[in-house]
Amino acid sequence: MRLKTRIFGAITACTVSAAIVFSNISPIQVWATESGTAGNDTEQSAGELPEEDSGGTSEAVPPAPADPSVVTTNGIAGWPQAVDIAEETGILMDAASGTVLFNKSMDQRMYPASTTKIMTALLALENSSLDEQVTFTETGVKDAYPGSSNIGMQVGEVLTMEQCLYAMMLKSANEVTTQVAEYVGGSVENFVNMMNEKAADLGCTGTHFNNANGLPDDSHYTTAHDLALIGQAAIQNETFRKILGTVVYTIEPTNKNPKARTFDNHHAMIHEGDWYYEGCLGGKTGYTDAAQSTLVTFAERNNLLLVCVLMKGDGTQIVKDTKTVLDYGFDNFKALKFTAKGEVIQGGEGVIPAGMEESELEVLEDVQQDKVLTTYRCSEYPVGSVTVTRESYDQVKEQEEQEAIEKEQQEEQKRIQKEQNKKKEHTQNIMKLIILVLCGLIVFTVLMVVIRLILNRKK
Repeated sequence: MRLKTRIFGAITACTVSAAIVFSNISPIQVWATESGTAGNDTEQSAGELPEEDSGGTSEAVPPAPADPSVVTTNGIAGWPQAVDIAEETGILMDAASGTVLFNKSMDQRMYPASTTKIMTALLALENSSLDEQVTFTETGVKDAYPGSSNIGMQVGEVLTMEQCLYAMMLKSANEVTTQVAEYVGGSVENFVNMMNEKAADLGCTGTHFNNANGLPDDSHYTTAHDLALIGQAAIQNETFRKILGTVVYTIEPTNKNPKARTFDNHHAMIHEGDWYYEGCLGGKTGYTDAAQSTLVTFAERNNLLLVCVLMKGDGTQIVKDTKTVLDYGFDNFKALKFTAKGEVIQGGEGVIPAGMEESELEVLEDVQQDKVLTTYRCSEYPVGSVTVTRESYDQVKEQEEQEAIEKEQQEEQKRIQKEQNKKKEHTQNIMKLIILVLCGLIVFTVLMVVIRLILNRKK
């Protein structure tokens, strides 16, 4: 008899995509008067920014890219490919881990225009309370000139810090920003020093602030990467996030103004209409003749909080390109929480291409005296890290080593037991064979005896 068995299997996969439609607000109209008139601007191009700053955040000078049109992240092996953008520089960064997903000349120095106000708002939130009363002086009011974005504040007029922050971030009011700087820092000069110190603390290497609002100044510059780092810090503040997402805000009558002042958020992507973008938390616009349109945008989907910074572009195109870059991020990457060996001090989050798993990443451990930094890399490109205490790391390693020893011992015991069982089975098989042979001999002997008896009887 013959027995035939056949086994068959099949594997299937599917993918899903989504599309979104949006707003009717013209960023060109919003940005055209935001940071100053052409007469107050500078003819110097961003590519001609000074190589040395005058007491900036760092002595390090970021290298100018050989070809600013290249999206350098496209050169990473296994990295999702992105389309180019019209703006001179840009970055897409994961706010949780700091992983850069898209890089176009992100370290090239540029004029930030009113996106400067993100840093001003961050310092104000860290160094004052929302109910504090801010009285306007000549210092602030002088920036409320024609052509400069303002809300018409007067000397002696009083706003709360909360009202000031809304006027700064939604209306981009320059006189309010300068007044906040004087109030928080004691003087605008001291506040600017605070801005540069904070930038250095955040890891900025190509930034030097010379005012609080981003009005044209040859010594006032940053990079897309530095601006993303500042935005990364700011978006962690819940009040900052709330202000960014406010579509319309009203300042009620004050001691100097009997009329309420209502203004819309300048960022087009949070308004219903053609420009709307699902998941957009808001951001900050900026414009001067030298800077052109600059846009910082925060968006959140699928456990990913992304910061997009595009610099020196056209008012309409920069919104389109921001959407394109954000779509690239959300469509091609996924958030990942790394397995930590010990008590986490910092990090633990990362972002990797959607089709990749943690087991495929390269893992590098830097064991230091009091902590251990583990960096995860995709084709030698960092995608996240986690820092744990050295004490907890040693405990975990000791436990892992003990578990490894126990596992090895168990495997050895299994091997020995298997060999013993094999020997026992072999011995049993030999005994069975001997018994079988003996039985055969006995049967043969009996048969021979019976045959002989039969033959003898016949005789």
